[in-house]
Amino acid sequence: MSSIATIRKKIHILIIPMMISMILLSGNLIIPVHAASTTTVKVNPLSQTVSYGSTFTVTILCVPNQPIKSYELKIAFNPSLLKANSVTKGNIFNGYTTFFNAGTIDNTAGTIKNIYNLILGSVGVSTSGTFISISFTAKSTSGTSSINLNNVGVTNNIAYIPIAITNGSAQVGVQSTTPPVYEYMSPANKSTNIPISTSSLSLSIYDPDSDHFDYTIQTKPNVGSVSVQGTHNGTKQCTISGLKSATTYRWYVNATDGANWKRRWYTFTTAAAPSNNLFSFSGITPSDSSQSIPISTTTLSLTIKNTKGHSFNCNIRTSPNIGSQTRTYASNGSKTCSISGLAYSTTYRWSVSCKDTTTGQWTNQSFSFTTESNNPGGNPSGGGGSSSNENETPPVQNTPPNTPTTPTGPIYVQTGVTNYFTSYASDPDNDTIKLRFDWGDGSCSEWTTFISSNVSISISHTWMNISSYNITVIAQDEHGQNSSWSDPFNVTISQAEPENEQATVEITTSSENISTNESIQFDASNCYVPGSTIVSYDWEFGDGKKSTGKTTAYSYPTPGQYAVTLTITDNQGETYDNKIVVTVAAGAEVVAQDAMSFLSILITSGLIGIVIILILVLMLLTRGTEVIQLGKRYVTYGRKWITPLTTKITAGFKHSKTMEPKQKPKMPISPINENKLIHTSLSMEYSLTENHDQNVDDILIQKIHDKIDRL
Repeated sequence: MSSIATIRKKIHILIIPMMISMILLSGNLIIPVHAASTTTVKVNPLSQTVSYGSTFTVTILCVPNQPIKSYELKIAFNPSLLKANSVTKGNIFNGYTTFFNAGTIDNTAGTIKNIYNLILGSVGVSTSGTFISISFTAKSTSGTSSINLNNVGVTNNIAYIPIAITNGSAQVGVQSTTPPVYEYMSPANKSTNIPISTSSLSLSIYDPDSDHFDYTIQTKPNVGSVSVQGTHNGTKQCTISGLKSATTYRWYVNATDGANWKRRWYTFTTAAAPSNNLFSFSGITPSDSSQSIPISTTTLSLTIKNTKGHSFNCNIRTSPNIGSQTRTYASNGSKTCSISGLAYSTTYRWSVSCKDTTTGQWTNQSFSFTTESNNPGGNPSGGGGSSSNENETPPVQNTPPNTPTTPTGPIYVQTGVTNYFTSYASDPDNDTIKLRFDWGDGSCSEWTTFISSNVSISISHTWMNISSYNITVIAQDEHGQNSSWSDPFNVTISQAEPENEQATVEITTSSENISTNESIQFDASNCYVPGSTIVSYDWEFGDGKKSTGKTTAYSYPTPGQYAVTLTITDNQGETYDNKIVVTVAAGAEVVAQDAMSFLSILITSGLIGIVIILILVLMLLTRGTEVIQLGKRYVTYGRKWITPLTTKITAGFKHSKTMEPKQKPKMPISPINENKLIHTSLSMEYSLTENHDQNVDDILIQKIHDKIDRL
């Protein structure tokens, strides 16, 4: 019996290595590593483009290569681009009683942890289906968020099985290469006579693909601006104020949907200041500039008509003062003013001021007459000498107009474009005046017609040369007296811009199918900025790396989706950009490594098996009978334990090559007592919690050792 005990001890020492070696050898020979034999878990759809603020769904799809019983996983995403709303159970385990946990959403960290599901029972599912569906909402920031699967585990009734994982992505704010479209501008482009009371600019902006977009409206000269982000198709407005008469305004519209932009400019010209023709005067008595008016004249008269039929206030004054008259809320008709004390050979001026009581608009008009001489036949002294008339009044001293106001109008003007400029002047004697503009380019305007004091007038001019000019204005009254020249108003003349041309930022690549560590050429040769020269090209490859130049080459070390951005700068300092998304697939290097690892394990396990078989043959030759008797007993128990162990070790080998390292298995791998699972809230030996202290593989191997030791 001692010899049998010794043999049993030796076989005990050798049997476990022999079984493991045989299982490894047979497992590697029977189940080689091929992608087609691996269960796949992937994000569906692989990639999609979503608009700002939109809600969309991502599913996690599984295609099993064998019956599966449970799964676990974690989701990671970019929280600055996406917000996770909810997780719902998929359809892969439909028809079975399951224990499902939707996980914990953390929108600050961008994770959904502890998602799992388990069929209660010993059955498995081999048909394709979805593990879960996830509802996301896109935020108002453009970019691409990866949707990654982490800590993924899938089991059959016994163990974890090998899986292949495919991650996904969602691109926010970019849907096409079509930029927004502008329509229905108000005021219409190049329109004229726009009232200075206009309070807003408007146009319709829409994106052909219904993308969200940002837009900005600016004016020059600045009368208002607006900037809005993440808006929809529709009419957009910009509030404006402070418009001036006879002025050309330009307004710029910029809109971008995140990848494509559009910049346009439009112009309108406001109406000239209205001439003050609300009142008309007729029947002037004495007539204007009349001579030899008798000094016995006692009244001045005229007919006043308000062309709108409004009532008005009227004031008649004389200089030198021989009388005045004021009337309020007068109506159309003849108006008179009593005068007295006229002197011989004297020129009198009388002015009429009228103000509309409805609109507040007013006008001035001046007239004059000269009285008769006191000796129509000659020298009244009759002595041939001269003597002064005691009643004669010295001639009236006329005062020239005040200096006109500094002209107003657009500061920036384009060659060949007509623009209006405005000024006015006042006269101390309330004389009528006329204005003349000096354009600073060696030319002057014609004198305007006579207008009342303090009435604005606008004159247009067109410059043909690029330069800077000073505009000044002079006034002249009805007596020919000139004012001083006004302070200068400086205008800058620039080259007219071609209308509705926009820059083109185009990126071309040398290949559409990109693999890791493969050099790809990026080309910006087709970029164009109208009227400017491109001076720099700046590239960002989406993984933190950058480059410069019209063409550049780059290779990605890891697979994934990357947003490549090109920014060009012209010689005016303006920048324009565009982006494309490239997808990089895994190269052939990983497959080669797997093949080498497989071959190495195959050779090693084969050699171990051969050595153990030789040892057993030697033992049979020396102690044949005892070894055979003991071997029968091991075969009886081996049938019960070798098969599960073979499956377990083979699956574990394959799983280690296709999955990320796992600290602790989180799914049950042995036949489960459903009642025990439910009543212990997943906290006992076969629970799904992350606090499982013992590796499932260790449990199975320990049980096998216990069984063998009890033999």
